[in-house]
Amino acid sequence: MRNLFAFIIFCLFAAAFAQQAEHDLKVSIPSIMILKLSNSSDQETVPVAIEVKDESYQITPGQTQIEVLANRDWSLSARYEAASQRDAQARLMWNSGATWQGFGYGTKLIASGGNTGGWQVLTVDYKLDTPLPPTGTYQGVITYTLTKP
Repeated sequence: MRNLFAFIIFCLFAAAFAQQAEHDLKVSIPSIMILKLSNSSDQETVPVAIEVKDESYQITPGQTQIEVLANRDWSLSARYEAASQRDAQARLMWNSGATWQGFGYGTKLIASGGNTGGWQVLTVDYKLDTPLPPTGTYQGVITYTLTKP
């Protein structure tokens, strides 16, 4: 009797485990794109001050460290706007490891990539194009934008 009872319990467990269940699981991972800028209070713009004296100049800041965190394709662009027509005499240039390029008019592609797998650090250096403008102080703002391509 004891063996019969054990056999019945075994058959019930076997029947319970033999049934298959199917479940559909859908996971949606949101796109993440985060931009961090050194020298910025709003993580979007970098104010620039340029002091020109005779044949030398000082740009503050001389560079911006940029950090990008993304789990998708991304593009980083920048645009420089002089504070006034006079300030536009100081033609700002940038370099992120390749060749020096002028900001000129419009938006410039600084970098692009895919899933960063953590924070990707970029450094953008600044200098003035020649000829240098007259002695004085010049100001402007660089606006960085992180977008999906």
